[in-house]
Amino acid sequence: MPTTAFSPLAVDTVLLVHGYSVQYLNNYAKLPQLLENVGLSTKNILLSAFVSLDDEVSCDDLADGLEARISALEIQGKLNLRKTAVVTHSTGAIIARRWILNRVDKLPQRNLPLQFISCAGANHGSSLAQLGRTAFAKIFREFEQHTSVGERVLQDLDYGSEFLRKLNGGWLKAWNDPTSALRNVYCFSLGGADHSFWKNQLAWQAHETGSDGTVRISSANINYGWIKVDMHPNGVITLTPEFMTRPAPHLVIDLATERYSHTSQSEKDLKGLVLSAAAGIVDEFTDQRKLTEPITDSVRGIIDGINSTSDRPFTALMEAMSVDSPESYAQVTLTWRDQTNAWYQSKNGSGINPQANATIVVSLSDDEGTPIRDSLILIKDDAGNIKTVSLSLEPHQPMYNQSSPATMSFYVNADQWLGIHPHRVSVEVTSGTTFAKYSPIEDQPISNETFHVIEPNQFTYVDLRVRRDTSGSYMLYSADDQAITAKVDTAYPPFPDSALFPNV
Repeated sequence: MPTTAFSPLAVDTVLLVHGYSVQYLNNYAKLPQLLENVGLSTKNILLSAFVSLDDEVSCDDLADGLEARISALEIQGKLNLRKTAVVTHSTGAIIARRWILNRVDKLPQRNLPLQFISCAGANHGSSLAQLGRTAFAKIFREFEQHTSVGERVLQDLDYGSEFLRKLNGGWLKAWNDPTSALRNVYCFSLGGADHSFWKNQLAWQAHETGSDGTVRISSANINYGWIKVDMHPNGVITLTPEFMTRPAPHLVIDLATERYSHTSQSEKDLKGLVLSAAAGIVDEFTDQRKLTEPITDSVRGIIDGINSTSDRPFTALMEAMSVDSPESYAQVTLTWRDQTNAWYQSKNGSGINPQANATIVVSLSDDEGTPIRDSLILIKDDAGNIKTVSLSLEPHQPMYNQSSPATMSFYVNADQWLGIHPHRVSVEVTSGTTFAKYSPIEDQPISNETFHVIEPNQFTYVDLRVRRDTSGSYMLYSADDQAITAKVDTAYPPFPDSALFPNV
């Protein structure tokens, strides 16, 4: 029997979109049945089934594939997107968002879903993306599951990937545009913080603080910012920040009695990849900031761990799926903000919440847009001190994007980072030649009293653009200059000096 405990839903159809490496429809666990229990017809609960473990399939491909299926249903009159909620998990979030943005940009005549809900969505990537492309992972997939690793999907999931930068750059522009059709989609994000099952795993990527074992809270958050630092030909440096002009509801589900990980696990030892507590060496590998949470033998996934309609992830889904107006959207935004802020304020004795972190993705290019591969980027406090900033870094930082060495990410503890606000950046770039050099960026402020580079539990993209000085690659000489014409048979470079046209 349908329950009456929830507000009336604004949708009659739900599209469920799973994440990376899923191969079975049972991945949605009890969620379809629970949705039926609150009044949705089973014929209006659509279960996605897409390929993510083929090395030649990309997230763009999957977004196009989703468009093909949705379009077919619309043509047949079997789907009204304006009465549909798209509920995503993990990698499914960026596939669905890419599909939505493609409709905004390329198919403006097509409808958009009424609601988009990201559950532990990898909206800005995952630390496990690089781990998934290692030789060990490939051997495991091939021999254990008889599949590939999904090379292109994993490449798309790497922090600062070309796919993620295009998606989030385009999404931010459309989100802040009052005339964009994206304004007609009510967007939500939620995530957990329980990574206790993985705390003694050998792979450090699985037990980062402020994550659910697979996706960081900051990556799950659909709110983020973008800062552009540009060096102009006259040497003037401009700073252009852009943040979400209206926040989307974001909820961290991390209650004392109800904690959620990325996916459910109930095995004591996952493939034997753990350190023995009996050997007394676990502490050498656990988080730098000691957590009070224990290492557990099981965790509940934010989707496949939902057991009843009273579980917080499910009630959050109901709150989101009831939204049909700016007023109700604003109310959910405030409710989720207050609950997440209460979690954020639960500091330890040092005034630091070790789970409240943020990610900064830095991309370096020149004025032609060419990525730069040999550089030194230093983030400092306002006094030019690097050490104080380094203390806010989480272990194993920075991370370099495997496909784009000009892009790196910094994972920082929010409380410690904000405690030394404001910040400056210095950039030194080596071109490898004296004929096309780069001008450095020296102690450029990247924050002030109105913006702080990061917000707790969020991503910030920082674009650093330096000037490429190519004047040394070209010279002009007067044929009337005897000092020059006497050397016409001398190879250049280097260029000889001339009083008339000095080498500058």
